[in-house]
Amino acid sequence: INTLYDHGVLTWTGKRKMPFSDKFTFFYLPAVTAFILVVPLQLFINDNYLNIIITSLSIFVGLLFGFLTLVFDIVKNEKAIGQNPKATNEQKLKFKLVKELFINIAFAIALSIISIVAALLTRLNPTPFMHQLQKLTCYPYIKQFYLWTTNFVAIFLVLLFVATLLMILKRFFIIFTNDFNDNNANG
Repeated sequence: INTLYDHGVLTWTGKRKMPFSDKFTFFYLPAVTAFILVVPLQLFINDNYLNIIITSLSIFVGLLFGFLTLVFDIVKNEKAIGQNPKATNEQKLKFKLVKELFINIAFAIALSIISIVAALLTRLNPTPFMHQLQKLTCYPYIKQFYLWTTNFVAIFLVLLFVATLLMILKRFFIIFTNDFNDNNANG
């Protein structure tokens, strides 16, 4: 959450404030979308969706570990430059952005693992416990609430993962575009 802020506001006011666009992208949009998919549309995660989610997230975890290694190498190279008292503001900003990118990638890896667990919970069906619950008159309501809740959480987390992944790609683009522009200007 600390990596979601407007750099311009931080520079001018000294306050790290999350802009509404980030709140919308990372919280409201995934929550509203998940709610609409689960409650009115009754889109629940079945075995096919579960396989797609697990496979996709597993592939992205491998990709993100590769990104994490790449960013770690960049951090090692930029650390000396970014922490040098004679470093320019641009160099310090780049070092800060690379550190935040590292944090975002680590968060995305953790989020993908949590998303897999949440998706698996949608298919949880403990038979002995279910037989006991079926004796209750409110069983259909409990079952529906459980399905809505687990599917909402799973879909929300997957959508949050996608938004985080897009932010990571945007930050990579910014870093490498600036590097290419610097190299073209210098050489």
